[in-house]
Amino acid sequence: MRIPICIRVLILLVAASVTACILFPVVWSVVTNVDWLDYPPARVFRRVWMISVLVGLILFRKQIELQHPASVGFGLSKAGFYHLSAGLAVVVFFLLTLASFYGALDAWKLDVQSHRLPKMIWLGFLRGAIVAGIEEYVFRGLLFVSLAKRWGWVRSAIMTSMIFSTLHFLEGYGIKEIENPAAWTAGFVLCGRMLSNMAAEFTLFPNAFGLFVVGFILCYGVVRTGSLWYSAGLHGGWIWGATVIHYIWDTTGVYDRFFIGGVRLFDGVFPIVGMLVIFPITHLILRWKVLKTTAPIARESGQTETNRSYYG
Repeated sequence: MRIPICIRVLILLVAASVTACILFPVVWSVVTNVDWLDYPPARVFRRVWMISVLVGLILFRKQIELQHPASVGFGLSKAGFYHLSAGLAVVVFFLLTLASFYGALDAWKLDVQSHRLPKMIWLGFLRGAIVAGIEEYVFRGLLFVSLAKRWGWVRSAIMTSMIFSTLHFLEGYGIKEIENPAAWTAGFVLCGRMLSNMAAEFTLFPNAFGLFVVGFILCYGVVRTGSLWYSAGLHGGWIWGATVIHYIWDTTGVYDRFFIGGVRLFDGVFPIVGMLVIFPITHLILRWKVLKTTAPIARESGQTETNRSYYG
């Protein structure tokens, strides 16, 4: 009897989670010996968890009926470099505009922490490259592409963006720190605490909705450009900017974070509204032929024969 795909996915996620719990103490022992890696145990565990799931998805991709991104034209190319650069440029423009807007509102003030800024610049670059690379490969490359073949891009973007948004509450903010991260049971304890914290910290608006908008923008970028590199540029640039910008600007306390957002920037009313501008910007850079679409575009209606061969 063939096992339903939802059960297969569940088995994979459980197996990946157990693997992450077992591997965590080993990874933690390595992290503690690297001076510039000052991450707390919960964040380190989340990274181990994320990589374990990624490896599982790659190894058992066919068993859970996921398409590989390269099969629909998302491979390494010169055009990919242009798309990556364009994504970075768009998000840097957005962040500079947001910072200028907040400065004009007296929501932010210049407070350059020159002693830490150089470190955060390259650390933000490293974080952006690793996290954006993994998350774009999983959410937009594997999940979104595979679902778009069955459902069309809009419904697929909604589904994957909801998953993308919800899973970010596993970040571990606010959970009780573990006393002995090197213990063999530490990973299992952190896993339980992060799952319970996820339910406790979930905030529909603006946090979850802001993340959903980010996810949908990234899916739209893939659809319009036909390239994972453009969304990786947007995502990686955002992580880099969010890492660096708080060492250049500081909040004045005039506005509540509900309006201006917190550490991640997108979890506020102003940045959510501002992010909507990325939709027409993406449209215009293609219309003006700054970029070319490199793979078929998924549409819910009016598909060409080529599009159908990729997306159903």
